[in-house]
Amino acid sequence: MINTHIKLWTFDALAPELTLKRLALPGAAGSLDEVSGSLPGGAYTTLRTYAGNCALKLGDHLARLSQTARLAGTPLPLVETVMREALRQAMTRYWEGISARGDLRIRISVDLEEQPGRAFIAAQPLVTPPAELYERGAAAVTVRMGRLLPEAKLTRFIERSREARKLLSPEVNEALMVNPQEELTEGLTSNFFAVLDGQLRTAAQGVLKGVTRGLALECAESMGFPVRFEPVHMHELPRMEEAFLTSSSRGILPLRRIDEVEIGRECPGKLTRALAQAFSELIGRLIEPV
Repeated sequence: MINTHIKLWTFDALAPELTLKRLALPGAAGSLDEVSGSLPGGAYTTLRTYAGNCALKLGDHLARLSQTARLAGTPLPLVETVMREALRQAMTRYWEGISARGDLRIRISVDLEEQPGRAFIAAQPLVTPPAELYERGAAAVTVRMGRLLPEAKLTRFIERSREARKLLSPEVNEALMVNPQEELTEGLTSNFFAVLDGQLRTAAQGVLKGVTRGLALECAESMGFPVRFEPVHMHELPRMEEAFLTSSSRGILPLRRIDEVEIGRECPGKLTRALAQAFSELIGRLIEPV
């Protein structure tokens, strides 16, 4: 039986050598978000493992931490070799004493407020959306909110978005943020894409440019799909031919409904299916040992 609880470690991401220390969880933390809410505010990135000890674009995830720290006004000389070793050790230690193993969902965060440079790794068994959602599409709702620093991945946003997440019903997979211009920007934990007039649409500005988003765009370019970097307006919802989310845990997840609007004639649509297949093949080429 796989251990389902969360484990937490800390280390100094500015030190030349690693000392990884296990921490007790705060209270009865039942999710990575609850763990993040108990830690000092800072930069974070969330990733998943593949084949037990591999990751996808780990360098990009670590670079995001440095970029967020810089955008937040606290540039830090994070030591990538130390961070990689910390992740390797945490992944190994997570499964100590457990016979049934699998992949992990991992969140790396760096303190920017109390002890800048102190880092944390929280891990739990990976849970991906059920197969039926990839076969028939997921549902999303819209919320009026946005990030204060759109291109920075800050843990304080997790706290700000908590109330919106609490309102999601069990059948809803994600909440899509709508800005004051009535444009769909991104999900609370994902990037958003739509297909209109045969073009792939996604916002270029005012969103967090996720690692999976970048890979989806790479697939679209290699397959010759036209991409228009412009957010979808709320009044365009009924005209959308396809829609999907991208994130580390979801991969490419098709959407069949946003609010009360049914998307397209079939779900997943032709372009979404093709991108999902190309993305799966790309992962096989790009994953590498941590």
